[in-house]
Amino acid sequence: MTDFVVNAPDPESGTALLIVEDDQALRQMLAWELSDLGYRVCATGSCREALVAAGAIGFRLAVLDIDLPDGDGCRLAAELVRTSPRLRVVLVSGRHGADRCGPGSPAVIARLTKPVSAWRLDTILRGDR
Repeated sequence: MTDFVVNAPDPESGTALLIVEDDQALRQMLAWELSDLGYRVCATGSCREALVAAGAIGFRLAVLDIDLPDGDGCRLAAELVRTSPRLRVVLVSGRHGADRCGPGSPAVIARLTKPVSAWRLDTILRGDR
């Protein structure tokens, strides 16, 4: 069962934001709060779901958990940026070492350790628009 579009992006409003977080409660909370802040949010719980969503929606921003049930958020970031070079990414991890992805790409604008608030993400994401 695929249950991943929390707020279907409306092409007429806000910047399209992809959230990939396997913790359902955190994913839902971030989706609601960032949607309230004006983003067009699509939230998924896995790499596979994120790739399906990215194929259908042109995202400008992404917040990716590093430790996902079906892969690695660092590799997912690289794959998403390969297909959408203008995408800007924030990587998050529940473990210390959100920087463990290596030097990465200029597309990665921040690496954060959870817990992460929607307010902090908004500040970072708005700084890169």
